[in-house]
Amino acid sequence: NAPAVVSTVDSCEMLLKEMDIKNVLERAKHADIALLGIGQISDACTIYQSKSISKEVLAELIDKGACASFASSFLDQSGKEIDVSIKDRMIGLEVSDIQEIPMKIAVSYGENKISAIKSTLSGRRIDAIVTDLDTAKELI
Repeated sequence: NAPAVVSTVDSCEMLLKEMDIKNVLERAKHADIALLGIGQISDACTIYQSKSISKEVLAELIDKGACASFASSFLDQSGKEIDVSIKDRMIGLEVSDIQEIPMKIAVSYGENKISAIKSTLSGRRIDAIVTDLDTAKELI
């Protein structure tokens, strides 16, 4: 277990050196299949509601055009990764690591996630999606 975002770069670097965390991330890089979530960016998003990011970071994400959280990255509407101030404090696989995994399956649904899902699909970040019927209809 490791938090998604830590308070300092030093804390992040220290945690990434922990053998358990290092081993899990290394094994994940070599997975055949990745099961991922897609989050939306708003004051209702999980990463904000869980207090992993501050109001200021949320404002930065919105100002920079982020519409999706995917792995330990944020994507704009075209699916491009956005450079944000918290990037060096996040623990998880990079988008580039995930792109190397042969099968990437996302699970995401809901009207509030349409834009985020479209972003991830536009960027060709995933190979398959599991969603509900109403969300699928909106994506078509």
